[in-house]
Amino acid sequence: MESIPAVFIERVTGILSRETLYVLDDAQAILGRWALLSIPNLSNSFDLSIGIYNGKKFSRCKSDGRSLDLVDVFPMWNSATCHFKKIKLYALHGPAEGFKPMTEKEFSALKKMIANQRRRIFKIQIYDKGLIDNFVDVLEVCGGSEILYIGTNMTRAAPIVEKLISDGGVCELSLLQAPFPEWLVPTLTTQFGLGNLTSIRLYFGYNDSELCERLIHMAVNHILKQEHENYLLVCPEKYAHLLHPLQSQLKYVSSQSTSFSQYLHYSHPGKNMMVNCRLESYRYFSYRWKRHFC
Repeated sequence: MESIPAVFIERVTGILSRETLYVLDDAQAILGRWALLSIPNLSNSFDLSIGIYNGKKFSRCKSDGRSLDLVDVFPMWNSATCHFKKIKLYALHGPAEGFKPMTEKEFSALKKMIANQRRRIFKIQIYDKGLIDNFVDVLEVCGGSEILYIGTNMTRAAPIVEKLISDGGVCELSLLQAPFPEWLVPTLTTQFGLGNLTSIRLYFGYNDSELCERLIHMAVNHILKQEHENYLLVCPEKYAHLLHPLQSQLKYVSSQSTSFSQYLHYSHPGKNMMVNCRLESYRYFSYRWKRHFC
């Protein structure tokens, strides 16, 4: 079982602490691989940055606002109480404060720590193709990330990204560079339908018109199921005609325009539900939903 059923959360509401319920309801822990840490203040979280400069890799750790060397992190690590919360991989444009050279032996040790930690990683980001192999290595052992942000060509990482999304291990996905794989739309459609994926944003290339249309159809069909209370859809204005099913089945509320965007708001006459659409002049698609208003 990959996600925590709502009925389970309802039944334990009276016996678990508010902090523990937040962990369950906010997908910070899931059944199976990740053990529930019922006392959050016993958990020591680290943010890990891996940078590349002149072909060499560097690393930096932070915890509670303090910068730490890996040699300091290794001896204090306990897989039951320590976890990496955020992992970022990107290019350095020169010597950076707090970054130390990282050996392959140290990276191998990091992978083992990530593989054994009991909390799901909150966010993994990559910005530079020179670190794509390390990015893939992290994804293969981490089991999933609530937020996955890919700011470079994802071709090398596509198989493991597909697996993590299909396994329900990703809640929010950002893809900032084409090309995009063929499996993207059907995989996203399935995970949106299951309620595992709540957000995607994507920047299109000039030749991605068909993909954009398919994503908009996916979002519109998901909205029309009316399973949640709050939806936001952002797409290029040239595809405004694809929103007609929303206009015909939902109640128009209001609209407004700026020099860059047009905003459309819809609701359902008999339900507590709001749909916000934004038409942009950019090659940008974004879709997210929330179960409740907040």
